[in-house]
Amino acid sequence: MVWQHNTAPYDITVRQLVAFGRVPHKHHFQALTQADEAAIDEAIEICDLREVAERRVRELSGGQQQRVWIALGLAQQTPIMFLDEPTTFLDVRYQVMILRLIRKLNRDLGLTVVLILHDINQSFDLCDELIALRPDGGLVQGCPRDLVNETFLYEVYNTDLHIGQVEGQDVVFTTL
Repeated sequence: MVWQHNTAPYDITVRQLVAFGRVPHKHHFQALTQADEAAIDEAIEICDLREVAERRVRELSGGQQQRVWIALGLAQQTPIMFLDEPTTFLDVRYQVMILRLIRKLNRDLGLTVVLILHDINQSFDLCDELIALRPDGGLVQGCPRDLVNETFLYEVYNTDLHIGQVEGQDVVFTTL
């Protein structure tokens, strides 16, 4: 589980934090094995953190830190990863990087990724299945491209939103 807000010890490096992903595979005070080191290296590689692996986590940008937390989950080698708002507080560049990483984890590596998103636009190209919570507590479920229309948007957000296209891609927008 990668939370929306994460904290790490002040002096911990990226590699040290990612290594915590191996804790479920260890007994008390057991040293890291070659298999552990390989899992850590692979997670760092997948998340494109090689160049910052020995830096302190606190020195990194928000987008880099989010990738570190995802790498920690990958090092655990779990078949399912839960992400809570993985792009919150990130600029557009890092949002795109995180979304591409999530797609890679799912489509290329076969990892099941369950995520909470508040930006409905992010679901169009990322999600195979969308579950939305209506204000009355009911659920709406389906493929985002089939499910999301103006009626759905009003039903879920209770706000007039529109769907348009930008360069052939569906986009949810509003007029003020």
